[in-house]
Amino acid sequence: MLTTFIFDIRFWNTGDEVSTEFTLVNSSTFSSIKLGSDGVHQRYTLDERNHQLVAIWSAARDPCDNYGRCGPNSNCDVYTGSGFECTCLAGFQPKSLRDWSLRDGSGGCVRIQGTNTCGSGEGFIKIAGVKPPDASTARVNESLNLEGCKKECLNDCNCRAYTSANVNTGGSGCLSWYGDIMDIRTFAQGGQDLFVRVDAIILGSSIDVHLSTLLY
Repeated sequence: MLTTFIFDIRFWNTGDEVSTEFTLVNSSTFSSIKLGSDGVHQRYTLDERNHQLVAIWSAARDPCDNYGRCGPNSNCDVYTGSGFECTCLAGFQPKSLRDWSLRDGSGGCVRIQGTNTCGSGEGFIKIAGVKPPDASTARVNESLNLEGCKKECLNDCNCRAYTSANVNTGGSGCLSWYGDIMDIRTFAQGGQDLFVRVDAIILGSSIDVHLSTLLY
């Protein structure tokens, strides 16, 4: 994530699109972006003392920096220690077990057959410390807090997930996703909490695990 003392980071919702804007805190600071032939994207600032450009941010630094690395309805996490960064979201399974076994997650995941997430005691489980999904299938409601966002999403069977729209202001606004969820990744530090819709069985299992953790 970009160094926040160099940039002022703002979230915008125009009604037609949502975007994040990075503005230099000090307008006299020189900053440039370079895209190399190897696909690495780097941002530089000028070190005035040494008169040299210094790289302050780069991507892709790991496989999860590549868009859609693990396909839809999955999470890309290089910190699992399993040797494969792709995992399906709760309630989903690999679209192709063969591809998954070959460490190719690009086909993503599909809903487990027989699960019911509409009017059958469903709820949400939290995935902590992630980059929110591609917002092209998201809806924005700036007037809702996180609890209101949960209620709105729960009342619409097509809503797959939700999170706060702007964590910089303490978690204001509501982002909710409809259809496939694309391009989630886990960060070692930072990130947001994403709440993913699951059926009653998975929800009950996650509650049991949480209670066991508290008791022991």
